[in-house]
Amino acid sequence: MGGWRLEVGGWRLEVGGYPPSLLPAPSSLLPPPSSQLPPPRPTAAAERRHPAAAPPKAASHPRGASRATAGEAGQPPPAAQAAPLPPPRFPLPALPPTLHAMAAPAPVPTLRFEREAWEAGAEWVAGVDEVGVGPLAGPVAAAVVALPRGRRFRWYAEVRDSKVLTGAARDRLAAAIRESVPWAIGWATVEEIDRIGILPARRLCMLRAFEQLAVRPGAVISDALDLPLPNVRPVIDGDALSVAVAAASIVAKVARDAVMVELCARYPGYGFCRNKGYPTAEHRQRLAERGPSPVHRKSYAPVAQAALPW
Repeated sequence: MGGWRLEVGGWRLEVGGYPPSLLPAPSSLLPPPSSQLPPPRPTAAAERRHPAAAPPKAASHPRGASRATAGEAGQPPPAAQAAPLPPPRFPLPALPPTLHAMAAPAPVPTLRFEREAWEAGAEWVAGVDEVGVGPLAGPVAAAVVALPRGRRFRWYAEVRDSKVLTGAARDRLAAAIRESVPWAIGWATVEEIDRIGILPARRLCMLRAFEQLAVRPGAVISDALDLPLPNVRPVIDGDALSVAVAAASIVAKVARDAVMVELCARYPGYGFCRNKGYPTAEHRQRLAERGPSPVHRKSYAPVAQAALPW
């Protein structure tokens, strides 16, 4: 059986092995004339541009009207309400760690690091922390608190990072700490901060605190700062994780706040009684209006800028 070739209206079809009687009619292979094509449906964009061209919307019916009534009136039946979405197959993702951290309460210091030092043979474990790094005025202070092996005090369960405690709680805990264990305070003046920088001043006041301590600690826990002392263990966020460092932060904070209250009376007008030298909006405004006092840190940019004549 030979092949067949059909030519219709410029269309060519070659088929092998089938007689013409089995092929579709030539007219079915051609597109219909344009007069027989259905009119194009208006697009959504065209409906927005030409609202009159949009098909009429279905008329609303009373609540009691039936579908048959709507159909008899020549109106399409109301569209069925969309079914509710099914529940997700997988659980929703958990909150990011930052949000959990924002909502989480302040950590409770423990004796984990102190216990490890006691088990290694230390009789006294000292925690050291400084306060007053960020203020624009006043000295920086450090406190060291030594905890003995084999003894526990009630305030161990109450101490926290001094920044999260109220002033009344800090005063009460500082008194309990100073009455029960060895402690000491070291200072670095405003002049020393401006001359050597805040980081060396931090180490300087810590070392001065150890010089005043009545006992020799077998181990030292510091708040993330290495020191030229034996058996020093720097711990990031040590004032929130270690009982000894938290206690030191409380003693140092109470001592420095008392000094700033004295400076408030000596240099009025800067609000040292309230801001303790920290760069609050009130403090910065007073600094811009009055200029620096003798106890402002001139190596800090806001103070240096306030001292400029222009």
